[in-house]
Amino acid sequence: MPPAAPRLVVWVAVLALLHGPLGSRGGATPASGPDGTVGRRGFALELYRCGPRDGNVVVSPLAVELALAAVAEGARGRTRAELDAVLSPVQQGGRDESVPADEEGGLLRIALGLWGQEGTAFAGPFLKTVQSRYRAGVGFVDYARAPEQARQRINAWVRERTDGRIHELVPPGRLSARTVLVVTSAVAFRGVWEHAFDPAHTVSARFEAEDGSVGTVRMMSRPAPAQLRYAERDDVQVVELPFRGGGWAMIVALPRRGRALRALEGRLTPAYLASVLESLEVTPVRVALPRFAVSGRPEDLGPRGTGTLVEMGVRDAFDPARADFTGIVPGERVFIDGVLHAASVAVDEEGARASASSGALLTRGAMPGAAVRFRADRPFLFLIRHRKTGEVLFIGRIARPPEPGGD
Repeated sequence: MPPAAPRLVVWVAVLALLHGPLGSRGGATPASGPDGTVGRRGFALELYRCGPRDGNVVVSPLAVELALAAVAEGARGRTRAELDAVLSPVQQGGRDESVPADEEGGLLRIALGLWGQEGTAFAGPFLKTVQSRYRAGVGFVDYARAPEQARQRINAWVRERTDGRIHELVPPGRLSARTVLVVTSAVAFRGVWEHAFDPAHTVSARFEAEDGSVGTVRMMSRPAPAQLRYAERDDVQVVELPFRGGGWAMIVALPRRGRALRALEGRLTPAYLASVLESLEVTPVRVALPRFAVSGRPEDLGPRGTGTLVEMGVRDAFDPARADFTGIVPGERVFIDGVLHAASVAVDEEGARASASSGALLTRGAMPGAAVRFRADRPFLFLIRHRKTGEVLFIGRIARPPEPGGD
């Protein structure tokens, strides 16, 4: 007897700004789970390395990895092996709780929701696992008879949790009667600077893009140097800007004038990042940083889009002939049709709001009374990370004059 025609698993990874309620079966909206943590540096850096090469970029490794880890719970054979090879150990087997979600000046919320086709015989162990280990909410819709209604409902869930910033994650026509499951992950972070910038000192300033073009940004600064963890070598300056409470921080890596950001990105491995962070020492630093807002349009990280996850090693999961997700729907051939991801980060004088090679550094200590000048008026790399665990929550770059952050 020939095998049944393959059906689709559409996995949607969503970066959100707000944490919202979850629901349950019977058409209720998937509800938010409790607070969680961030992905490992290896996954974060590889996701960034394999992503878009041009323009201003921000991704949330956590939003992508959590949804992928939940789907992996129902993968079998080589499909599961490929996913396990890409996922960080912290996400395999459920959420890691090592990073506190609530700290003074830093707030992290995550939620995971599964939207299944009504009447589908989903494997009981799979549903139990994602609900217990990942705190996922499970809801049901009718892709077979009302795919547009299901799309609107999922997009409404996304809009509510992004305060309208991500208006339409799932485009028209993407869901169909063949769709079996949509997984949505939501991440929200809000941080307040430990050393706030004074809005009275924010001025218009030049920003030189890597192609040599010049634009204008709103440059933030402080009237006096701050004691910050800092390191430098001949081609890059690195400063850590802590959020109030000390748990979270933004790392900004600024290549020296005339040095390309791409060269720094080419060295960006877990070992290199570790060497940078280990070299940071408290130094008086006079920081000037643009206000910026980066909101990436929804991208498909699968083979129908950027191919980022394929480049990272996830292949069988996208192949209708080879994917094995019998742990999700026993007896059916299902595969991942797409991985949609959108991210948003805004940085202003108060803090940050976000919706996702090794080499020894030579640290220079400042002379008493002197301050290092760190002026980000050219392309730079940024990360939002948890200081104690080293986990990367968001990673991105500003390669051309950005939109100003703030309201």
